[in-house]
Amino acid sequence: MSHRARFASRWAALVLLGLCSLLVFGQDNPQNNQTNQSRRVVPPIQVIVAGCLRKGTEPGRFYVTDEHGRTWELSSKKVDLAAQLFHVVSVSGHPTAVSKTQEGQSEQSQKSGAGSNQYFALDVVELTMLSNSCTR
Repeated sequence: MSHRARFASRWAALVLLGLCSLLVFGQDNPQNNQTNQSRRVVPPIQVIVAGCLRKGTEPGRFYVTDEHGRTWELSSKKVDLAAQLFHVVSVSGHPTAVSKTQEGQSEQSQKSGAGSNQYFALDVVELTMLSNSCTR
């Protein structure tokens, strides 16, 4: 093989290797961007609700109706809700999905015209007693 042919073949191999590395880099970059976006950490929303703490019809269910008429189903692994029953409380926590039984009750009350209460659920992380009795 002549000196010119060897030089041309080496040059072609070098160009081909450079193009392949560019293609690999181009494909890898968008995947990294998508992965970084899906791993972004968003702090949970914290909600504060005040009202009279009442017991629900089912065991372990507690409710607070706020000043806007929204009923909040409360649950907690950190706070003893039963100890503050029939007290006016301020609770703070993270919104969760509404239970199926509560959704059914809200549909029933809307059909019967029993009011336009909205139902929400809250995982309570902190509770403060505002008054030791409910006035309603």
